[in-house]
Amino acid sequence: MFLYNYLERNIKNPYKKRLPTVEELKRSYISYVLEVNKNNICEAAKILGISKKRLEKLIEKYRLYH
Repeated sequence: MFLYNYLERNIKNPYKKRLPTVEELKRSYISYVLEVNKNNICEAAKILGISKKRLEKLIEKYRLYH
């Protein structure tokens, strides 16, 4: 559902005629999961299926400081 909403919101925009990159999708999805879980890194990591340490590295990489 998230991916559908993301694409719907961004593809219908006449100024954005390109599909998002995998990196953009990953960043957006991680940000979304963190937001839904009120920035609870442990819960977000479980949902994403990655370790807490890996999620912390991705937060730093994508500059998702909440």
